[in-house]
Amino acid sequence: MGYDVIARFYDDIVGDRTASIQTVKNLIQQRVDSGASILELGCGTGSILYTLRNQYKVSGLDSSEQMLSIARQRLDNAKLYNADITSFSLREKYNVILCVFDSINHLTSWHSWKAVFRRARAHLKDRGLFIFDVNTEKKLRSLEESPAWVVKFDNHFSIIDVLRCDSERTRWNIRVFEKLQNDLFKLHCAEIIQRAYPIGVISGELKSYFSQIDAIDSQGDRGSDSSERVYFVCQNF
Repeated sequence: MGYDVIARFYDDIVGDRTASIQTVKNLIQQRVDSGASILELGCGTGSILYTLRNQYKVSGLDSSEQMLSIARQRLDNAKLYNADITSFSLREKYNVILCVFDSINHLTSWHSWKAVFRRARAHLKDRGLFIFDVNTEKKLRSLEESPAWVVKFDNHFSIIDVLRCDSERTRWNIRVFEKLQNDLFKLHCAEIIQRAYPIGVISGELKSYFSQIDAIDSQGDRGSDSSERVYFVCQNF
């Protein structure tokens, strides 16, 4: 089961993403003027599009209808599409396409990653930007080696346990305990699979679609396999 099961708890589970959102906003604002069109792949509940809505023309795409239903409540004037990020086909082209919060790590085959690169390139205007981030192999290993953690919110709580699924994939077991009346709890379970690839492999593949590729870590330095998160900023000239 995926995000549909925990959609209404999602924002509380992931917590404060102010720093990550600001990093993405900076990457956009340094390169694109106000009023540009932005499409986010894997937009989820629309948290980042919400912060961009007054400065840009925003649209979003996600495969979870439950997540999109929350995004629609936040984004009255945005176009939101229920579609697969590996195979979507829209009539519009965009100045910027985003795929952030490690959304692409949810794709567990290299073929699927390449499909996203192709779809993004096909939907960009001339000199458009494709910005996405990844959990690195180092980051996923670190999470696997860490104990499960608890997130408390309102009267509810969640337990997140990240485990090695096989030699290539990581499984996130997410359990949400929803507080009911009379000290009873209702359990909601989701299983999320992630996979990472070497930064050099990703950069090499992107050269097939984009003429300029920058890999940047969360501190603004050059991203590498020793980073925990890497942002890719891709453009054609």
